[in-house]
Amino acid sequence: MTSDSPQDHAGGLSRLTLSGTLKNGQHSPDLSSPDNSARDVALSSSNTDDSGSRPEQPSNASIASLDEIIRRCRVLLSELADFQRHIKAQYYARGENATDTFNAFSNCVKAEIRGLERLTGGHLPQGKVQHAATSSNLPFLEAVWDATKCAQNVVAMMKIFYWDKQGRNLARNQPKGPHTTVDIVADGGLEWIKVSTITNTRLLFEKAKLGWEQGALSDEDDLSDCDADESPAKNESDDAISIVKTARDLARAARAVRVSYKHPRIKYMLPRIRPGQTSVIDEVLDDIRALGVTVVCAEDVPPLPPLDAAFSAMTGKRFVGFSDLINIDCTILLAIVSDFSHTAVKEEDWFHTALKTQIKAEPKLQLMPSILYPAMGSHALICTRAAAKRMHEIVDTIGTESEKARTAIMMGTDATQTRQQLVRDFRLHSIHEIPADWQLPITVADEDTTVVATTRLPAVAQQVGRKLTPINQSVFLYGWATGCTTVTSNRTVVRQIESVIDGATPAGEDAQGPMVWLCPTARSLVGKEKNRCTCGSTPCLRNAEYRCYR
Repeated sequence: MTSDSPQDHAGGLSRLTLSGTLKNGQHSPDLSSPDNSARDVALSSSNTDDSGSRPEQPSNASIASLDEIIRRCRVLLSELADFQRHIKAQYYARGENATDTFNAFSNCVKAEIRGLERLTGGHLPQGKVQHAATSSNLPFLEAVWDATKCAQNVVAMMKIFYWDKQGRNLARNQPKGPHTTVDIVADGGLEWIKVSTITNTRLLFEKAKLGWEQGALSDEDDLSDCDADESPAKNESDDAISIVKTARDLARAARAVRVSYKHPRIKYMLPRIRPGQTSVIDEVLDDIRALGVTVVCAEDVPPLPPLDAAFSAMTGKRFVGFSDLINIDCTILLAIVSDFSHTAVKEEDWFHTALKTQIKAEPKLQLMPSILYPAMGSHALICTRAAAKRMHEIVDTIGTESEKARTAIMMGTDATQTRQQLVRDFRLHSIHEIPADWQLPITVADEDTTVVATTRLPAVAQQVGRKLTPINQSVFLYGWATGCTTVTSNRTVVRQIESVIDGATPAGEDAQGPMVWLCPTARSLVGKEKNRCTCGSTPCLRNAEYRCYR
């Protein structure tokens, strides 16, 4: 087979002359032409990557042995397993199922290994074994993994996205509507990366094949009465090119998805495409760029970083973009003073399921040193008056003595104490080391949060406010109006806010909303057993009120 060189494509599609006619009316390429690369690819390779392109048949001199391909598969799988362990060890805070988002890609690699290993043992003819080896999907999997190692803050691989959510059928084993698969979801979800191992030769073949099909159609069918804009050549040509169709599907899905109120940007990695060699390929790339997709070809593919550096970049930084002043909501105020966050709480018979779950999770997760202290860092901290009032009510009602003591320190009840003294006193009530730069006390906002919110926010904020309780209006609208990052563990409220803002923003446009960082776990106060509560009521109405709040 001829190489993928500039000389091979100097004549563009003119080299693939249309001579002879197939039985189905389509035209065939001139098989006597010295350049039969496209024909060889089409006839010799049966495997495809996710964009629909087939890997090219290599020359005999470049064919890797089956054992070598299996070895490379195992290396890839080993690196992926190391990355998953890295996530568990360094960023357990992303959730207990943090590595599940990479299982789809891992399973693809495992399936490839199983398929190749079944060919070993000498029970198959060597020719079939060699054909299977050359048809392996490993080059595509390696290309995806190499692109992943060059990405930042990767959150998923091989993830499916839909662009017609209303038409989606959620019944089991039923089609779920139009969708596309994103090979790499990076930048915390804001960047989608698609990889294709299609080559110049294969892309030229697709264009040539399209020309034959359209030529056959125009020969047999009378299109003289058709509007030119409705002809197959006008409307179907782009979709006949695999990478253009994939790019269009990605663009459709991205317009239906928002992450932090923004639509993901799309990057198409084409490591085997070399532009500038023929106008046909350059036009295809321009068609993709016209969809708002960034195209990265062979000469722009970045070099692979060392594995340790790659893993560090792939996991990313959790607290990028936080404002200088952080707005703390009531759920986090309670988590900071909870005994569950600072001591080894003994499980009691009267603990409900949520409390028992927190006891089991804390030794492994360690909320304060693993999540909240790094999130707060050395930022100045503030909360609204409504949040502080509600927190005090709950602590005063059901808090233990140690929880009350932490609350007094955190909120600076003794105004004569310095920040250093408050940090020192807080250490006395925790088994964890307290960061020396923790900014205590947490300030209570003096401004009327209602006035701030109504005078500084866009009109959609009124729709958001109507969905929230008064305390959550105070917290989230204040953070939005002042440009503060709001730290919360209230996942339900965050989803409500995003839903309202997304619904009020025209499709395809980025939205604006409060900057919110969602803590992946919550903490309750230990509380008191209902029949022993100091309020004297059986059952304790104050405990019931607290559970209702949570």
